[in-house]
Amino acid sequence: MKYAVDPKLSYLLSKMFACAVAGGLAITLPFVVMYGYTSLSLPRGLPSPEQSRIVSDARALGPFGALYREAPDAYIWSLLGLIFIFGVTYAIFGLSLSALTENRYIILSTPFLMCNVLHFILSVLGLPQWSPGVAFVPHWIDNVGWIHIISSLSLVLLSSFILIGRMSHSLRSNV
Repeated sequence: MKYAVDPKLSYLLSKMFACAVAGGLAITLPFVVMYGYTSLSLPRGLPSPEQSRIVSDARALGPFGALYREAPDAYIWSLLGLIFIFGVTYAIFGLSLSALTENRYIILSTPFLMCNVLHFILSVLGLPQWSPGVAFVPHWIDNVGWIHIISSLSLVLLSSFILIGRMSHSLRSNV
């Protein structure tokens, strides 16, 4: 028995998957290249005691901070994975904006503007750990936990899926 698959829904899902992978890779690949270059060209390891006098506290903040001293490579790859998820989330959000407008400049710039404006507002309110950018750089602010990262990305994905649902409804009504 063959399953009936709506070609428009299949198209929407494949477009969403391709956009998500492209967004994740676009934001992650430069960091992977930089990590590869620094791994090959710079000495590996934690700061020496002489360097530790200059840097007061060689530790990493955020939820992956415990990995920094024991497994620095795992720490970096964990951050790269989180950066990939951040890119996927905001690429899907950008795609979902096409349900509202066909202007490519608005679609491309709105995720960046939203991220920066929300960061500014939350910083003024004294809540920088709830900023969307914390999901991109969790070691940036002290006392950032998983709740901050997950809630930030979840809200963006929820709004994206609502807009994508609207887009799929409009695709079906145009049949």
